[in-house]
Parts: sequence; C-alpha cells; structure tokens
Amino acid sequence: SAAALAAQAVFGPRKIVMITPAATAPALTDDAYAHGFNTVFRVVWRDDYQGRLIAALIKQTSASRRVAIIRDGTGYGAAIADAYRAAAAQLALKEPVADLALGGDIGPSTAAARIKAAKAQLVLVAAAPGTAGLVAKAFRDGKVAVRLIGPDALASEAFRSAAGDAADGVLVSFAKDPVDSTSAEKVVARLRAAGTDPAGYVLPGFAAAEVAIAGLGTLNLGPDDVVDGEALATALRSNRFNTVMGELVFDPKGDVKTPGFIFYVWSKGELTVM
Repeated sequence: SAAALAAQAVFGPRKIVMITPAATAPALTDDAYAHGFNTVFRVVWRDDYQGRLIAALIKQTSASRRVAIIRDGTGYGAAIADAYRAAAAQLALKEPVADLALGGDIGPSTAAARIKAAKAQLVLVAAAPGTAGLVAKAFRDGKVAVRLIGPDALASEAFRSAAGDAADGVLVSFAKDPVDSTSAEKVVARLRAAGTDPAGYVLPGFAAAEVAIAGLGTLNLGPDDVVDGEALATALRSNRFNTVMGELVFDPKGDVKTPGFIFYVWSKGELTVM
C-alpha cells in the first residue's frame, strides 16, 4: 500500500490509469477521489470493508454478546477497528465494553486480563499477524473464555505460528480463494502447466490485466492512437468485467463493489470455510 500511495501521487495528476491487485489501504482511493483523480482502481478489498463485514456478522449471529476490541498501533488495525465501530453504530449494536490499543503498558497478557474484567464474550482483534497470534495465545494462557474474530491478517501462517493451539476456533474474514473458482479453472490449469503457482496475488494480478484490456477494448483505439486516461477510467467505472476473480464492478472511487469476502475458522491448524 505504501508503494501504491507513492505511485498514485505521480500517476493521479497525470491522468494515468493505475490498477492495483494488492494494495488494500483505504487512503489509496480515498485520497485520489478527494483530490479529483479518477484514474486509481483496485481489484482487491479495502481494509475498512472487513470492519463493516465483521459488524454485519455479529449483528446477524451475536447481537446480544458483549464485544470488545483489541487493536495494534498500525494504520491497518485502526482502519479495521474504526470501520467496525462505525458500522456497529449504524447497525444499533451495543458499544464495545472495551477498546484497547496495544503498546506502552498494555501487552497481550494485560489486554487479556482487562477483557476478562470487562466480561466480554467476543473480541475483535485488529492487528498484524504475529501480534494477533500473541493476543490469542495470551487469552488461552490466561484461561479467558472469549471468542476471537479478526480480519485477513489472521488468515496467515504467521498468525497460526504465533498463536499455536490458541488459533483453533478463531473466526477470520478473508477473500474467497479465486484459485478454487470456476471462473479461474482454465487459467489455473495453464499457469500450473507452465510451472507457475497461482496462489497469492497471481490471480488478482491476472484480473487487473483482464480489466485493463477489456477497458481499452471499449475505446475502439487505432494502432497509432494515444490512450486517454480519463476516457479509460470512465469505461472502467461504466462496465462490468468478467475475470478470473468473477465479475468485477467498480464504484465511483475505483473500489470493487463486492470484494467477495467470506468467513473462515481455524480448526486443528487449518483454515476452513465457516
């Protein structure tokens, strides 16, 4: 995201279309939109989207539970936690019984003790993978009986490694793996045949290229024509694109309208669909 933000500051004023398959910081499209740059797009989610999604799940399944928040000192953690609080207020969920920021005299063990004292039943852990893993371990070691839920950082091996057995039962919001989708079946087979692993950002990168090519196709350009960045950006916002990640539609800021997130749960060291 830091690299994408730096690039956006260069491309935006020059009306050069930019499509990222990996940068999730809300500021990327928010800042571009605020400055009147309409040429920045992403085919992946925004960090704050997960905060809203988690609030919706809690509203649907656990509205009566006492919820607490633990956040680290990163912009990522703040985006998740603040988006959750805003969405929870809109959904008329109860105020968190605690909202703790790690750092200083508040480490994972102290946070677990305070959450226990607040009698929370469900805790949103908005933190980087290793930190979130230590928080989960602190709850297990302190025998604090709560359910943990968190964003995509908790879907990583780094989280599972830091948490150990404490990872089991943790709920995680994460993008549906495009490798398993029917829309990607042929591409995945060809990539594997060529010796390329389709995991990670490979398919989002492929989808970004598909969007760019399809968008250019709507402009009816001749071989000597120069691409008009604003015209291409308008085409990207005005059309639907069938990609290896399914259908992608962009909102006015250049974010995808349906990021395709689902919930997973850690079970015996494996991340499985909830």
